[in-house]
Amino acid sequence: MDHPTDGSTTALARRLARLERENRRLRALGAALLLGAAAVALAGQARARPRVVEAEQFVVRDGRGRQRATLGVERDGAALLALYDAAGRRRVAVTLGSDGAPAVALYGGDGTRRASLAMEPDGSAALGLEAGTGKAGAFLGVRADGGPALALADGDGTRRATVAIEPDGTATVGVAARTGKAEAALRVRPAGLPSLALRDGDGTVRAELATQAAGVPRLVLADAAGTLRAALNLLPDGAPDLAFRDARSEVRAGLTVLDEPSLSLRGKDGRVLWKAP
Repeated sequence: MDHPTDGSTTALARRLARLERENRRLRALGAALLLGAAAVALAGQARARPRVVEAEQFVVRDGRGRQRATLGVERDGAALLALYDAAGRRRVAVTLGSDGAPAVALYGGDGTRRASLAMEPDGSAALGLEAGTGKAGAFLGVRADGGPALALADGDGTRRATVAIEPDGTATVGVAARTGKAEAALRVRPAGLPSLALRDGDGTVRAELATQAAGVPRLVLADAAGTLRAALNLLPDGAPDLAFRDARSEVRAGLTVLDEPSLSLRGKDGRVLWKAP
């Protein structure tokens, strides 16, 4: 058998070495291209699809494992973010109702709501401050039409005082008894006609002092049914006029002072029975 010469062996070794070097360069180039393509793909994926975490509820705990915050959706569809103190008591709640109405509530250490801020679907807003009983408090509201109102309640939660601007522009101030019915109400209409009304325990107006058109003052008294029974007026020319009415609110007796006093008595049909002078 023939053996290769030394020259042939040397040439073959050189060719093998050259091929090995070219192979290494190709492998390095391929690896670089592969890494570059992977980096471009990952960068494009990061831009197109950011990381998203989805769950029905999130709970945040402190280093001791105590619940300090929750975020979730209630059974009624309201979204709720709640914050808790170190003792596990809820202190802050931010709610977005299923009807889109947002609200924020602050709670005391005993779990009683002490302050709240809310907006109704119609656009009205309310701010409430409550005592530890959860009943007494001050409430400030603004209706959807822009009319403001302030209400003060006692320890039983009964509204005792109110200040408000009604839709027609009338300003009102009301003070009520513990029953919430007996009340003194002061009203000033947009035209500037003030009135003061006093109500009994059933909420019936029993007395009213008012300024009528042309600045004429008037005092009226009513019975338990709310029927006008007596009225004292000051006529436009300054003359006083006093009238007494029956249960049907018909004038039965009157006293007027013009140039001279005039007294009259009337029957049930309204006819004058007696007059002097």
